[in-house]
Amino acid sequence: MPGSFRRSAVSNRVMREIVRESVLAGIVMALVLVFTVQIQRSETPPTPPAMLAFFAAPPPSPGVTSKAMPTPSFMSELDTAAQELRGEPSPGAFKRKLAHIVGILGTIPDSSPLHFTKDDLIRLRELAEETVEAVERRIESGGDDEKAQQQLAGTVYEIRRRMEAVEIWFRHFANEP
Repeated sequence: MPGSFRRSAVSNRVMREIVRESVLAGIVMALVLVFTVQIQRSETPPTPPAMLAFFAAPPPSPGVTSKAMPTPSFMSELDTAAQELRGEPSPGAFKRKLAHIVGILGTIPDSSPLHFTKDDLIRLRELAEETVEAVERRIESGGDDEKAQQQLAGTVYEIRRRMEAVEIWFRHFANEP
């Protein structure tokens, strides 16, 4: 009798482990399926987690009001920052200016769209593209360590993501396709 009790206790423990492993395998399979469906529905693949590091503060949390700048102010500030970024040799100053640009781009959808024109959007696209080009030149120069280069590449994705948010914001308020 004691021998059969030990076998049933061992077999119960083994069964619990098998069930637990099966449930975990099922969850992993479900996540893979969901991820695959998202990739198939999306025109662009999701950003790899390693590329999520960028030089800027994260966007404000939902429900938190941000200090939005009036349109003329942020356009001239972005223009100046993009000009300075191009010729900045210091890694620290480059990163600070880049973070400033990314931060400004993140505040635009919180701004009033009343004085934001289609010409402003076109200029904003140009400034964002100039910033991306400056970052790409910096990466290609190879002057920064590997971690900094990865963060710079992540910042390129973040600039494009924030510009996409600005364009959606503009289309929404301008009623343009």
